[in-house]
Amino acid sequence: MADGIEEGNSFLKQKKYEDASKSYEKIILEGYISHDLFYNLGIAYLNQNKRYKAVLNFEKALRLKPMDASTHMRIVQVNMNLSDKPPIYEDTGFLAFINKVQFALPIDAWAVLSIFMMLLVAGCIFVSYKFPVLKGKKIIFVSSGLWLVLSVLCIILARNSYHYKYLSNEAIVSGESIRVYDKSDVNSSILFNLHEGTKVDIVDEENGMYHVEFAEKSGWISTKDVEKIAL
Repeated sequence: MADGIEEGNSFLKQKKYEDASKSYEKIILEGYISHDLFYNLGIAYLNQNKRYKAVLNFEKALRLKPMDASTHMRIVQVNMNLSDKPPIYEDTGFLAFINKVQFALPIDAWAVLSIFMMLLVAGCIFVSYKFPVLKGKKIIFVSSGLWLVLSVLCIILARNSYHYKYLSNEAIVSGESIRVYDKSDVNSSILFNLHEGTKVDIVDEENGMYHVEFAEKSGWISTKDVEKIAL
């Protein structure tokens, strides 16, 4: 596995981008994934002017390292050259703080923290029950409530991180220009077109078609015209 990655990296340094992408894709098919692998594959496709594959792999890299500045920069770089410009959301203030906290630790770490805090809750309850005349009992009781709240918060953060990483409802348009219909039927009215590399939100699936949303617009597209951002 390591030899394959080194081979791909070597091709990338030599600017043999097609060979690099083939090496990286082979490694992924063997079941290996990492942020650097998807990021480098995105670079290889970007230099072949394959925008949809480039942004798809940068988005996958972001799922594995959500706060990576280089990956965000590459996605912005690709989006600037797309026909469909995505809406810009300012990730600042409280939202930015929540994201930093959520992605500060891996999913397993949040789960372990939650279990640890639940043990503290159990410990506080046990002490309160075992030693009813203990001084500071009120403080112990309040502490148990605090640990419980923090435990639930850790569970929520772990769940959100897992959903972002593995249960993505987003996809990238693979066709050069695809039709978006008003119903889940290719014989229905065409609303507008979406173009290669555009990221859409999937809200429903029916009759081999996805109901998608993009920049306050929505409609139905064939499942064959997009690829989900899935690890």
